Amino acid sequence: MELTSSIYDSQSDFETFGGGFGGDLEHGLVSGKGAHWKRNRSIITPAFSSGKLRQMVPCIQESCDTLLKTVRNAMKTTDNGQQMEINRLFGGFTMDVISSTAFGIHVESQTNPDDLFVKHAKRMFDISFTKPWMLAILFFPTLKPLFVKLGACLFPLDSMAYFRKLTFQLLKERKSDKQVGRKDFLRLMVDAQEGRLELDPEDEFSREQSGISSKPTHLGLTSEEILGNVELFFVAGYETTATALTMTAYNLATHPECQDKLRQEIQEKIGSDKVDFDNVKKLDYLDMCINESMRLYPTAVRFDRTCVKTTKVKDITIPAGMVVSVPVHAIHHDPEVWVKPDVYNPERFSATERAKHDPLDYIPFGYGPRQCVAMRLALMEAKMATVYMLRNFRFCVGSKTEIPPTMEEKAIVKPVSLWLKLEEIK
Repeated sequence: MELTSSIYDSQSDFETFGGGFGGDLEHGLVSGKGAHWKRNRSIITPAFSSGKLRQMVPCIQESCDTLLKTVRNAMKTTDNGQQMEINRLFGGFTMDVISSTAFGIHVESQTNPDDLFVKHAKRMFDISFTKPWMLAILFFPTLKPLFVKLGACLFPLDSMAYFRKLTFQLLKERKSDKQVGRKDFLRLMVDAQEGRLELDPEDEFSREQSGISSKPTHLGLTSEEILGNVELFFVAGYETTATALTMTAYNLATHPECQDKLRQEIQEKIGSDKVDFDNVKKLDYLDMCINESMRLYPTAVRFDRTCVKTTKVKDITIPAGMVVSVPVHAIHHDPEVWVKPDVYNPERFSATERAKHDPLDYIPFGYGPRQCVAMRLALMEAKMATVYMLRNFRFCVGSKTEIPPTMEEKAIVKPVSLWLKLEEIK
């Protein structure tokens, strides 16, 4: 499927369907408040139940197969021997996963980086907070409404218009039941809109997060809310997961003893079986390795929460309406919380060690009711890709590997570039 943003006016579309500092994402979960947020969260949470995640596994398996082919082809043709820019590699993989699990389309971004979908997707993430108007909002929040009236938006308007056009086109197809069997996020949102989305009665996590029963909800989503949440799913899940994969690969390359231990666990607990939702849950050490990578390199250095009721914490009174910034990176690197916090040590996340920590010591996905709703999908995707890679390749430090890597601090904290050497396991 190919769309072009030149067939309509992006500014007028923006004003009609989007608007606000976050454009269409103003209708999504992140921007929601109070009863509106709770209603959206309750409707969307069942889309990430264990049963629904299992339905998305084939899409991820297909993208993992393409990932292996991409690596092998690159190893035959690259001028750098076996060295590859690993962040770009995993970025193509996660974009393939998001496009298939969110939109139900195959863009093959790993093999076709010039695809129109890929170009607009990459532009959506090129967000810099150094623009003058952005700095003005950061330092003087009261100016935000003025800049919004002047058309200021976090995301490029033409790229948002592209995804709006694509989403509504696919939404129309789902409603006409042309792809009723496809279990992507958009299909699940249509089910939610029409009151057919049920929570897995055995899924304790989803029930706790949503606070709803296993019965279908009849508080359907509007088309604008579907649009906002599909775009949010895409924006929140692309580079964050790619960065988590990249930094896990880097840490395994620089700590070969951890990589050997993980490969042994994979061999003992999965062997040559096909990687899926259930067997990656057996890999405790893999979970520890990924968690430690996200502790060292959280993609969001902070997140904000608004106090809805005047609260006293110890000797500090937080008035209602105050915005509280939670410094994720600082907490993850606090020497009073973590011993030698700058050292990669997966054993921190063993069951014994985790029991010694407060849950708020480690918050890469946030915490509480507003914790990332797609957290389990992101972790499943990262774990499956890591297993696929380690069963076929060894991550190694190469001549172009920068230690430590230089991080690019934009909307998502990620390495500027990260080269690793890959050795195929015969």
